[in-house]
Amino acid sequence: MFFVELLRIRTGLAWSLVGCALVIIGTAIAALACRCTSVDTSDAPLVLSEVAWAAALGGAIFASVFGGSLSYENDDHLPLTWTKPIGRTAQALGIMALDALAVVVVFVLLFAAGWVVASILGTHAIPWTSDGRSWLTYVRALAFPLAWFGLTQALTAGYQGGKCGVIIGPMWPVLEGLFALTLLPLSAPLLTTLKILNLANPINYFPFWTMDERFNVRYAFGYGISIDIIALALIAFVGIGVAAARWRRVEA
Repeated sequence: MFFVELLRIRTGLAWSLVGCALVIIGTAIAALACRCTSVDTSDAPLVLSEVAWAAALGGAIFASVFGGSLSYENDDHLPLTWTKPIGRTAQALGIMALDALAVVVVFVLLFAAGWVVASILGTHAIPWTSDGRSWLTYVRALAFPLAWFGLTQALTAGYQGGKCGVIIGPMWPVLEGLFALTLLPLSAPLLTTLKILNLANPINYFPFWTMDERFNVRYAFGYGISIDIIALALIAFVGIGVAAARWRRVEA
């Protein structure tokens, strides 16, 4: 029923695995060549939060590609798609469920690769931290690519595959810019309008530019880690719901 989508996912996961392997091998070679460590990995919770941040960013890029899966399904073979013995809503939800699971797998894969890289640079295995704050950090990091996936599906589900790239491509700079505008000293009415628009922006709830005190500049984002997780989850689920509704109205 979802054979074509499974093939796309398998290819995406294979390339992700190859990329992670190359990064790990490259890091190991570089560490052996210079015989030095340049990264302080003594603060395990901080290091793991940065690893989670990198995994979330990579997962969101993967989600951008597979967030157009319904649009790709509507690429010159829609009449054949409608002959499948399954309802339109069930078909859309099935495709998106497989894609969302792939996003989770890529996040875990990138997190594991990041942990290996950090351990190589620090010359010791980074100990796992599982306190409440750390778990919330991990969950928010995972929720970010899933929110990006849901939003991308909502925006592209009604278009043919060849056209969804026009939406997916500019999403990153547009949403980054939309959030960046809220950091400017604008008039109160305009700033309020921008903050309302950013309620559906995943970047609004994620530390996109900075992680901790190692950086000199800090940006205000989100509403607290727990609320950020809820907001990102809502963007993901509402986006998937909107995408399924748009898919039902697509005509061959």
